[in-house]
Formats: sequence, C-alpha cells, structure tokens
Amino acid sequence: RAAVSMLGTDPLPYISNVLVRPESRGKGYSRILMAAAEGLARDWIRERRRDGGDTDNRPPIVCLHVDADSRSGRAAQGLYKALGYVGVPDDRIGRRSGKFAWMQGADMLSTGLYMVQDIPLLYMTKELLLE
Repeated sequence: RAAVSMLGTDPLPYISNVLVRPESRGKGYSRILMAAAEGLARDWIRERRRDGGDTDNRPPIVCLHVDADSRSGRAAQGLYKALGYVGVPDDRIGRRSGKFAWMQGADMLSTGLYMVQDIPLLYMTKELLLE
C-alpha cells in the first residue's frame, strides 16, 4: 500500500503486517514475503515514474514500521536490518518524555523511534534497485 511520507510529498510504497506463524518461523518465509512485497513496490514505483506521478525526484525507497521493543521486536528488527532497512530519525523525539522515555537512548534517537498511539515503533526505509 502507499503512504505519504515525511521524506517528500509523493506517496511511497509501505509494507505493513508481515507475519509468520510461530511454528513456521526460522524457515525463510519472512525473507520470501519481503522479497515479494519489495517486488510489488518496485513495480508500483516503475509504474508511477512511467506515468509521471513521481515528482519528488528521490531514490526509489520502500517504508515500514516495526515493533521497537528490544524483546518482542528483536527478530523482525534483525530481519529488516539484514535486508538493508535503516531507521529514519525523528528529530522531534528529543522533546518527548513519559512512559516510553526508557526507549529514547542515543541508539533509538538515531534509528527512527516513533510513537503511534502510545506504541513505540521504528520507522525504516530501504532504497530499492529498479533494474
């Protein structure tokens, strides 16, 4: 699906809710699902560029959010990092405080921590090759 991003005014492809059943984890299915989703994102970007709908003149990227908790989100964070995703920093995070302040260490500040309805998420992007 497409989402308008803080990285520009044009919509970006956005990967959402990639889930693998617990008994099927560790078998490579997440990588297969991500490859398929990234393939769809490439097709969408190519089509937008062909039709003149991509006006931000930026590299082709895909976005996602992942659970920021170091326990419950560790496997997904590791997968996305291994696939080349990087966090998008939120310069507003330094002004925040409250019950999630423990997550606002130097590492989180520079890797894309966002609060969405009081749920800590990491916002990540990956530049795609279109060839």
